[in-house]
Amino acid sequence: MASFYPCFFLGILICATGVVLSLQIVPRWVFKNLGLAFTFPCAMLALSLPYWTELRGDFWLPFWQGTLNTPLIMLPPIARFLSLPEGTLRTAKGLGAKPLLRLKKLWLPLLFLPLLLSLVLIVFLVIFCRVFTL
Repeated sequence: MASFYPCFFLGILICATGVVLSLQIVPRWVFKNLGLAFTFPCAMLALSLPYWTELRGDFWLPFWQGTLNTPLIMLPPIARFLSLPEGTLRTAKGLGAKPLLRLKKLWLPLLFLPLLLSLVLIVFLVIFCRVFTL
């Protein structure tokens, strides 16, 4: 299973792209109310996937495990993002902050710890899912 890690990360990337794009369309209350409802069942389903399905390949099992773990991985940054006041970005733009300055002074300090936690979760889940599929 040499292709476990790229397939796992491909599943995370595809699902995370969908989540980020849907943040622009779906109202905030949907993510606040339904975020936890999908997070932990999906993570448990990803861990139990090798035991109750016939997915035994180099691609599909790690792909679906990555996809199902994405809500847990995306939970810390999205929770921080949704807890911001509505006009934060608009205020930064109104004060004349250029995009690079907004990234450096607004987004990186706000999202550094949640992104670090997500990175730790990714490492933990990759190891955990790899052990469960052996």
